[in-house]
Amino acid sequence: MKNNLKLLLPMLALVCTSWTAQAQTDLKISPFSIIFGRMILRGEFAAAENFGVELLGGAAWNTYNFDDEGDVKFNNYHLGANGRYYFNPSEGIDKFYLGGYLKYACGKGTNNDTNGEVNTTRFALGTLVGFKTVSPNGHLLFDFNVGFGRALVYKIEGDNPEDDVDLSDFPILNWDIPVLVGIGYRF
Repeated sequence: MKNNLKLLLPMLALVCTSWTAQAQTDLKISPFSIIFGRMILRGEFAAAENFGVELLGGAAWNTYNFDDEGDVKFNNYHLGANGRYYFNPSEGIDKFYLGGYLKYACGKGTNNDTNGEVNTTRFALGTLVGFKTVSPNGHLLFDFNVGFGRALVYKIEGDNPEDDVDLSDFPILNWDIPVLVGIGYRF
């Protein structure tokens, strides 16, 4: 957890240094992510007239049933950043955009039957395309995007080194396809 905080501080410093005179800030959440056992908060800042930087952080909690091994409960932490270039924005940073993203997730899983622990690590990068619209009052916003990328690191490490799994060996598990349907507020 302390390592995650060490990663978050430089990201916050980047945000503070990229804050422009317009100081437009969009805070967003995806209400559908709760269905999948995660809560990710996003903050996007206008770094230029047509470029935004979005930072995200959050957590996920899931339980998976492995028939032979029992239930494993995972608690993961997520950090990420993406840059977005907006084509022909009208209300600050809005409308159609293209961008790139980085995501990092790590966490711990506990087997309910054996009390064994596993650690997970995932680092992915990719591109995204989306559209953001702002309400007429200039505060309520809706953001939708989809991306495609690759998980460069995707490991599960157990108490016993023989149980370690490098999921990056399985090509289909290397794909990273983020989808965001978000609502937010502009300050």
